[in-house]
Amino acid sequence: MNVTRETKAAQNDILKIELTKEDYRDGFEKKLRKYSKEANIKGFRKGLAPAGMIKKMYGESILADELNHLADTALQNFIKENNIRLLGRPLLADNQEMLDIKPNEDKAYVLNFEIGFEPSYTIALDGSFSKYEIKVTKDMVDKEIENVMKHFTKLEDSAEPVAEGDTIYFNFDNGADLKGESFCSTDELTEAGVKSFVSKKMGDKVEGLALELFNNDKLDIKRYILHVQDASEEIDAQILAPLSFEITNVKKRMTPDTLTSEQISQVTRDESKTTMEDLKASLEADIKKQYDDLSQNFLRNDVYEYALENTKMDLPVSFLKKWIASEEENKMSLEVVEKEYTNIEKSIKWDLISAKFAIDHSIKVEIEEIKNEYKTRYVQYFMQSGYNPPADQLDKFAEEAMKDQKNVRKTYEQLLDTKVLDGMSAQVKTKSISFTEEEFIAESKKRNEKRQAQNPAHGEAGHVHDENCGHNH
Repeated sequence: MNVTRETKAAQNDILKIELTKEDYRDGFEKKLRKYSKEANIKGFRKGLAPAGMIKKMYGESILADELNHLADTALQNFIKENNIRLLGRPLLADNQEMLDIKPNEDKAYVLNFEIGFEPSYTIALDGSFSKYEIKVTKDMVDKEIENVMKHFTKLEDSAEPVAEGDTIYFNFDNGADLKGESFCSTDELTEAGVKSFVSKKMGDKVEGLALELFNNDKLDIKRYILHVQDASEEIDAQILAPLSFEITNVKKRMTPDTLTSEQISQVTRDESKTTMEDLKASLEADIKKQYDDLSQNFLRNDVYEYALENTKMDLPVSFLKKWIASEEENKMSLEVVEKEYTNIEKSIKWDLISAKFAIDHSIKVEIEEIKNEYKTRYVQYFMQSGYNPPADQLDKFAEEAMKDQKNVRKTYEQLLDTKVLDGMSAQVKTKSISFTEEEFIAESKKRNEKRQAQNPAHGEAGHVHDENCGHNH
């Protein structure tokens, strides 16, 4: 067995594998004997057909299988022994002809494979980068306090006249069969409805058509106001007739001026924090952390773009295009690959840069980190409804989610990506720039617009970290 290597292009070689009779004869004969014992040939008992007949009938396919096995083994051994870091997988070379397999001839066979392999390169991290710092102001904290208070807003009965934003409870009656009780907010009224109901008080009546007073785009009047489930010409006629609406109650949104110790602990997720001063300090810390995280995302994306653009490497472009088109799971023709190659190459290039940096700096993602990431996502999800799930429930959620190996792989890649970019960010030179909240939001908007303009179809979503500004509790 002889393997020779020839250069085809940059990072693109041909491996020529020559197999002689000494290489394949023993393996071929062994497979032939095994097949003879297992073959069911008409007219013969199982395993008793003449060897010559088996060789004549199946020799070509058996020998082809042995040649492929030997070639694959030789290929893998050569790659391992020569420490070749492949890109993609080996492909049959363009000049490889169909083998003329002759089981009865002791001829040599030659198979040519084309390989692409990693270039040598140095990751470019010699740029200068901005590190944004956002000062948390009293106004920002006060705005968050206001938002928190709104979260605890309740509807309370009121004897005052209806005002915009109130919820109105009423009886409706058309003087015939259509009558009942219902309610709605003033936001669900039409302009005519607002004029009719606002300033009225409990006990007052409003006369009019339901379809003119209530906004059917915001709620189904027939179902939710008049409680009509069935359809008939008689009912439809009654709905289109005037009705009398008597206001039975008015509820106003009441926002508290202060919070209880229990409510403060709920917001801060800390039972030791019970005062409004504790709440302000906690919100200030949360705001700062969120903006620090967003600032770090700015830096990650800047480092990513710089490293991608300035790291020079020669890739086997022609080979990569053929390999990508050959992979069935990609479902891409060579024409499509040609069209999309610019973005595909960015992804390949970043994968190489990321993998090299991770290896050089011993960066890894442990299974426990993936599990904790799932827990964090669940906590954030439940926080929106004010629910704080216990630890054992979070464990169950995470374990169930990790049964999806595809999603686990995606989470692993996201965590590794972040670790790599944080490692790179720690090595680059940075200059601190102080931003106001408004300046930071404007910068975020500008960056997002720039990214969309550069790549509207793809957005490099796999490597871009969230730069959207804002914070919520």
